[in-house]
Amino acid sequence: MPCRGRPVIVWLAITFVSIAHGTQSSGTDLRSTSHAYERPNHAEHAKMARWLIAENDWGTVSTTSQHLAGTAFGNLVSYADGPRGNSTGRLLFYLTPMDATATDLAVNSAATLTVGEVQLAGSCGVMDPEDPTCAKVSISGQMRIVPGEDVAEAEQLLFRRHPQMKTWPKGHSFSIWELHVQEARLLDFYGGAATVLPEEYFAAELQRRTDGIAQS
Repeated sequence: MPCRGRPVIVWLAITFVSIAHGTQSSGTDLRSTSHAYERPNHAEHAKMARWLIAENDWGTVSTTSQHLAGTAFGNLVSYADGPRGNSTGRLLFYLTPMDATATDLAVNSAATLTVGEVQLAGSCGVMDPEDPTCAKVSISGQMRIVPGEDVAEAEQLLFRRHPQMKTWPKGHSFSIWELHVQEARLLDFYGGAATVLPEEYFAAELQRRTDGIAQS
């Protein structure tokens, strides 16, 4: 006996998927296959650290966990260092106190952001993510809420990269946080990790791709 309700269920499912897809694709494509900058040489440590940060827009933030009694806790978090193709090196996040990361930071502001080249489409090829030539960087420092007088500028840098954030619930008390860089640990070749100091990190200048890219 045919199920008369099945066409309605299928129609509702298709409608839901279409709406969800439309909402998700209304902003910047976070998994763009285009790179804004040329990949630096592995010996240019500060540039490589900046390149990894500029090309990615999410990573793992590690904090000292409050709900795990001081155990290290890693959480996948979105971030931006400015609009795509206009890197500033600043590390900005949008966090709610409902999230474990913000809860941890309220007690201990020490944090580390880790990103890898393997996150970028078309990068690393067949190399294992842990292989040194598949670059990765961990940036450590103190993460604090951006003060009121600087919020407008921080919103411009963050929301142009993550436009969906502007629609997140106001009742969840989101705030913009910034990770103030104290040290970057970069591994992009054999022989061990390199240390990049804050002044080296921020002074590094990236080379734009010659084929160009639209800013977002």
